[in-house]
Amino acid sequence: MSKTELNIFNILVLSIPFFLITGPFLADLALSASCIFFLIYIVRERKFVLLKDNYFFLFMFFYTIVIISCLQSDYLDKIFIKNIFYFRFGIFLLLIKYLINYDKKFIKNLKNILLFTFILLFIDSLIQFILGKNILGFSNPPGRITSFFGDESVLGSYILRLCPLLIALIFLSEKSKYKSFFILLLSFVIIVISGERASIFLFLLFLSILFLIWKYDIKKKLIFLFAFVILTSTSFAIIIKNNESAKFRLIDQTLSQINFNYKNNKPYYKEIEVNGKPRALARNDTLLPLQYTLYFETSKKIFLDNLIFGSGPKSYRYISQTDDYLLIRTHAAFLDRPKDFNYPGFTNIKSSNTHPHNIYFQLFSETGLFGGLFIFSIFIYISLILFFSKVSFEKKIILISLFFNLFPFITSGNFFNNWISILYFYPLGILYLKKNN
Repeated sequence: MSKTELNIFNILVLSIPFFLITGPFLADLALSASCIFFLIYIVRERKFVLLKDNYFFLFMFFYTIVIISCLQSDYLDKIFIKNIFYFRFGIFLLLIKYLINYDKKFIKNLKNILLFTFILLFIDSLIQFILGKNILGFSNPPGRITSFFGDESVLGSYILRLCPLLIALIFLSEKSKYKSFFILLLSFVIIVISGERASIFLFLLFLSILFLIWKYDIKKKLIFLFAFVILTSTSFAIIIKNNESAKFRLIDQTLSQINFNYKNNKPYYKEIEVNGKPRALARNDTLLPLQYTLYFETSKKIFLDNLIFGSGPKSYRYISQTDDYLLIRTHAAFLDRPKDFNYPGFTNIKSSNTHPHNIYFQLFSETGLFGGLFIFSIFIYISLILFFSKVSFEKKIILISLFFNLFPFITSGNFFNNWISILYFYPLGILYLKKNN
């Protein structure tokens, strides 16, 4: 490969983490273009040996399941084109492997780009948190901070999924525990003010796993833990105390949804004032929030009716709206609401959506036993390597990112969404890193 071609590939691949903060279009365009050029290079130079790769073979096996699931779906005309180009993520893995092996500066450059992006998001998020608008004038939704992501509440998810990768790259290139500590604290603050509760939970889990696998002696571990607990607790308390919307979402709404603060007591709802505006807390009569309960019930029924290959990837948005699967319910809190209670929210909750907000409910309902069990087995394999193998500390940190991506017991985005898929496959590609890199 010529130096010019290598530079083009580097620019395209290294730009993707930054492009992700603008939305899926530019990031997916850079990924798709790089994969097309790489395929042209493989064919032109007859480098078919580059396709002989275990990760790639596993990916193509899953891709085959995806295509078969599409072909037998009742929604073939709607979903086939959306899924046929999914193979590009497998090519992307091979491209990252190639860049790691043939460009010694790739890892250092990736670290610098991620570091710049994280600091930029931190500054912009604080500006939006304090002033109500970011540097581009984007307002934030109630109880959320979204920074450059605008209407999409994915800031916390972005930081969560790339933070382990950045920490691993710092250890690989600098061995700086102080810079790593700074990134962890910065990431925690961003995730908390983002208001994404799933991301907060997974980040705390990340810190717990990091503490377990960290190879320093117990004294240094305890010092690190104590310092981080003090700083994160102080940061969390300051954020909650000074922002009513953050408190409402992270504290009041969470306690309400798990029936903690007024279970089995009347009234079945509470109306509180947040930043001068009325907000209502509904009592749940389900174990999980009603919205997610309906998603999961519908996806379970879809799976049982389409056991082997599911209803087809990306078909939930269509099949969940049909009479056979659509569920509509209202919170118990609002069944007996007084006439003067005019709050419009939390009523007529529907199970229809673009996806069921959990990757395994989605995979089993859309790709059946074959797709669901395949991805779950990958999760089990990653878990075993993470906790019981002797792979390098840096690779274990990257594996934590993959562990989060496939973690079953949390709400999640659309597994086949382009933006999320890039965040899934980018860290996976870095696992090709060898000791001498």
